[in-house]
Amino acid sequence: MNVVKMLEDPRTIAILTTIVLLTLRLLIVNYPSPSLPPDQCIDQPKSECGFIFDEYYYVPAARKLMAGEAVNNEHPPLSKMMIVMGIKLFGDNPLGWRFFPMLLSSMAVGFLVMLAWHLTRRYLVVWVASLLLGADMMLFNVGSIAVLDGPALFFTALAALLYIRSRFTSSALILSLAILAKTSSLFTYLGLLLYSLITGYGEKHSWREALQNLLHIFERTSIPTMAIVLAGLAAYDLSLGAFSNPFAHLDYILTYHSQLRYSCVEYNLPFRCVDRSGTVVDLPFSWISPILQFQPMPFNVQTVSDGFRSWHPIAFWGIYSPYWWTTLVVVPVMLYQMIAGLRAGRTVTIEAFVISWLASNYGIYYIIGYLFSRWVYPFYFITALPALVIGLATMLENGAFSRSVLFALVAAQMIWAFIYFPVRSELHLEILRILNLPS
Repeated sequence: MNVVKMLEDPRTIAILTTIVLLTLRLLIVNYPSPSLPPDQCIDQPKSECGFIFDEYYYVPAARKLMAGEAVNNEHPPLSKMMIVMGIKLFGDNPLGWRFFPMLLSSMAVGFLVMLAWHLTRRYLVVWVASLLLGADMMLFNVGSIAVLDGPALFFTALAALLYIRSRFTSSALILSLAILAKTSSLFTYLGLLLYSLITGYGEKHSWREALQNLLHIFERTSIPTMAIVLAGLAAYDLSLGAFSNPFAHLDYILTYHSQLRYSCVEYNLPFRCVDRSGTVVDLPFSWISPILQFQPMPFNVQTVSDGFRSWHPIAFWGIYSPYWWTTLVVVPVMLYQMIAGLRAGRTVTIEAFVISWLASNYGIYYIIGYLFSRWVYPFYFITALPALVIGLATMLENGAFSRSVLFALVAAQMIWAFIYFPVRSELHLEILRILNLPS
């Protein structure tokens, strides 16, 4: 009985999820490992440097930061400083590069589990959030490597949890760290403000009063957030002589990213286009489309062959999960329920969160990608996953048939995670071969 109660405690589920994810990541932390010394893996690193995906940029940047050189200034410094901290603590090796991003991304899923509980108070939703987010291979892989996204997701998850609990000042302090980890964390802040506007109208039944409430929250959150972001950039700029002031640094970040535009010569709208360089641009609709999916991104895929067959003992893919396609159902259903609930005077907390979060962390990329021709990448979708999972579980938790569909989706995701787990043992590979699955 005690075990059952423990498994119904959302804090226990969150802690268990964090421990399992961190353990799995630590077990594979040294795959791949470098065969070249660090001093040969700073400028134009080779495959022998053992980097995965954008570690190609951020690990060398961390090394230069330790040498006192301001580098990679188009991104804020906090995530890179955590890579530096890991290197100083564990050495200049894969554990050092990846430890803090791994730890924080694992904890992020735990906080998102708590967020699901606070919004819904439903154990099934909490467990589904734990399993789907924990087994999402895009999220798992991006959170296992030394890039900006793991720390950024940790701070946004914690900030969102505090915000939903009306601890606005604390949320603002954490949110500022999220922005210092990755600037796109600002989108989450916009989503939380939209959530306050919608729920405020649901409580007051007056857009004017809802707007007044929003402005009050904005005052309490925007000032400390901006103050800490500016202070963090100023400390970085002063210590390394990067910019004369934090406003100049912000201007550089905005200018740099505004110039990252593609110019297509061949279109397959709304899914993708081909840039002048020949690079395929996977546009946001392809991230959730079951018809023409984006092509999986080979973060680090190693191929071995015996002359008759080939296999991938290490395969870090930037790959979708099939449940991403349910976005096409979750969004219209949640939007309809939200509008109907507002008209009927019902509480629409869950629906408002799902729509606001998806609008700011996914919908905004339609504007950036389609209207402004700004480069966008499928792994950006990982920040939208919490709302998708909560919305999906909430839709399907009632009724025997709908629950069966939900359980089937979770089971399919667990199988998907087994197939695409990034580091495969001989036993793992043999099981995949026996089942005629990709190996």
